[in-house]
Amino acid sequence: MGKISLKRVILGGLIAGIVDCFFTFQLDGAFFHYFTWPALFQGKVHIGSDDFTGLLILGLVGGILSMWVYAAIRPRFGAGVKTATIAGVTTFVIGTLMRNIFVVTFFEKIDKHAWMYATIGAFFVVPISTIAGAYFYKDKE
Repeated sequence: MGKISLKRVILGGLIAGIVDCFFTFQLDGAFFHYFTWPALFQGKVHIGSDDFTGLLILGLVGGILSMWVYAAIRPRFGAGVKTATIAGVTTFVIGTLMRNIFVVTFFEKIDKHAWMYATIGAFFVVPISTIAGAYFYKDKE
């Protein structure tokens, strides 16, 4: 059993993060065509370029996290798409689903339908991006 390669976790994670951000921005753009970003906060908060920079950084960090989960479970489940999907779904539940449930529950000015669509989109995007990043991951020899 090889050791986790931190360089490969970061490389695969950055690739997963880029794929995640690309598809997330595409899906959210389609979903929020009807539920615009300001509608998330019912016009109370303006979303600017700094916010998108923060979302990009968050996506890259999430990609690295998903690759770390993949690297950690790979010895038990084996390398491949199935393991990357398990790591992606795990990351989705911990990083997206739980956060979105918290946000929708405790922030009453949030448009719940928009967050629901964003969460559904993330259910597909996070595992797909993890699969993309896993393609570049290899353990240390």
